[in-house]
Amino acid sequence: MIDEPSRRARYPVQSRGTAPLSRIPAVVLIRVEWLHGPRAVLSCRLPASVAVFFPLPNGPNDMQDPFFILGCVRSGSTLLRDLLRLHPNLECPEETHFFRWPQAFGTNDYNFVQNQRKVLAEHRKIDGIPEETFADILAMSANRREFCDRYMRCFLKNKGCENSRWFDKTPQSVYGVLLIKAFYPSSKFIHIVRNPLNVVSSIVRGHMVSSQSLTGAINYWLEAIMIVRQFESAWPASILEVRYEDLTTDPQSILKEILDFVEEREGTIDLRGLHIHREKNEYRKVLVDKDIDRVKKQLSDYMESYGYL
Repeated sequence: MIDEPSRRARYPVQSRGTAPLSRIPAVVLIRVEWLHGPRAVLSCRLPASVAVFFPLPNGPNDMQDPFFILGCVRSGSTLLRDLLRLHPNLECPEETHFFRWPQAFGTNDYNFVQNQRKVLAEHRKIDGIPEETFADILAMSANRREFCDRYMRCFLKNKGCENSRWFDKTPQSVYGVLLIKAFYPSSKFIHIVRNPLNVVSSIVRGHMVSSQSLTGAINYWLEAIMIVRQFESAWPASILEVRYEDLTTDPQSILKEILDFVEEREGTIDLRGLHIHREKNEYRKVLVDKDIDRVKKQLSDYMESYGYL
């Protein structure tokens, strides 16, 4: 093994989130030496996949508490994310899906999902995360919290805004909301909900989501709502519900409510020049009367509570 002072003398850089080698986990150091040999380590730069690695937070105040946007797909989460991205202190990657699936972290099943889904690889490309870097982050992390924190540090570094606060927009994180709460106990959640008639028609039509049967489309909305309601009963102060219709009608007020809820005190969102389309309620172009009646009958209690009936 190479002694630690020699490592620090060779690689003394610690700027803008880059870790000194003394803080890189031993597994990474062993991997580098095994791949290149001691002399190679002394005479060449670290591989790009390791050089862009960022350490875990030093403590509870090293990174600002994140927040998470979740809900049923086709409910307006992308619009909400894009509007919040206009805030000078907020950054959000593409959908990560780190908490979506139930497979235990570190298992072959979990790694397979992360590595084999082409859409997730495209998201990482947009975020500026090379696949070899992603593989290193995944391999060196002991749990989803470490995995997520390292990914977000790398993302923020690539954006040139290491001091910004990150948030995540993955609607299907609703299925892993308990895991998120366990790993990020101080985090806040924004649940965006939309008239299920519009959601169901969009899902049936196959808009961004694979076309589903009416039964499947209804349960996409219903199960997300049921999970959120149970979560809210246990942690009412941790979650804020906003309606898509209200967001598109009065975005400034809704965004202010969200920023207050997540305690983002500095900075504002300037919506001047933006045109946000209001809900069009075009579900009748997809659903026939009997389908509309079925949706209303099956979801009547929830629809009434949200003001959709």
